[in-house]
Amino acid sequence: TATKPTTETIYEIFFGNDVSYAEVYDSEGNFERRVDDIKTLKNSELTNASLVKVFDTSCNISSSIVLVDTPGLSAPNPRHRQALVDYLPKADGVLLVSDINQQLTASLLSFIQTAKLANRPIFLVMTQCDLKAESEVEAARKYAVSVSGIPSENVACVSAYKGNLDELYALLSRIQSD
Repeated sequence: TATKPTTETIYEIFFGNDVSYAEVYDSEGNFERRVDDIKTLKNSELTNASLVKVFDTSCNISSSIVLVDTPGLSAPNPRHRQALVDYLPKADGVLLVSDINQQLTASLLSFIQTAKLANRPIFLVMTQCDLKAESEVEAARKYAVSVSGIPSENVACVSAYKGNLDELYALLSRIQSD
């Protein structure tokens, strides 16, 4: 997550593949090109893409789960917000990612209400939890639950930097079994 928009298009991420690569689709949804080194993908070069499919070798997440990275809720470009809204009906659930160091924004809380109207289960992943004491993480979790209405069991606190992703993996496993 970042305050400056970093995602300009929809990214579908598939796990458990033999090799990593990406496929870029143009604004009409037509296959444009394959990118064998996914580290070379740059958002600034994808302004005309409607979709990027990323095939990753990681087996930490089941191959039956497709995670989708969309433009953020606060993106200033109306096209970014529209991409997010247009993708919502295709989602089985909504996994919101928010920095634990930032308050839940009005736009995030509004989106949660919209997603509830779409009858999609909503989950919250709070990142950078390594920057807080355990008591602060629990206080932030309780606050998020109280203002968002998201059930506590649908909230995961993680730290990618420290490799503490157990709550996320457990949440994804529960989602998949449901």
